[in-house]
Amino acid sequence: MEDQEKRKQRTRITDSKNVVSGSNIEGQNIHIGDIIHHHGSTTPPVSQEGTEAIRQLIAKGKLKQAMEALTVFAKDKGDADATDQVNLLKSQWAAYNKENRMGLLSSGESTLQRNKITHRMLELLREFDE
Repeated sequence: MEDQEKRKQRTRITDSKNVVSGSNIEGQNIHIGDIIHHHGSTTPPVSQEGTEAIRQLIAKGKLKQAMEALTVFAKDKGDADATDQVNLLKSQWAAYNKENRMGLLSSGESTLQRNKITHRMLELLREFDE
């Protein structure tokens, strides 16, 4: 009887961190530490994390993920103007990435454009906080 309880305790890991539920083949969500990775999307659930989570992505240099999260946030807010501003930023981000991949930007130009886009993202987040 005691062995069965020990086995249950050993195998019951669903409440702990670093648990993979399901299989990657089936495309299940994965929970690693305090971060939940949702299948099919690298975008964090913004409704739970808010603008601070987006700022953290920006601080870590994960601008693509931050842009995706900002898009979801603006849509969830239902603010058409904010959504338009985010779409404009996404367009600028796509153009920047294309030019950068093609080698059309010098190192200085690349840094400047990336910083401008990042600054505008932070300005939008500040507006959302107001």
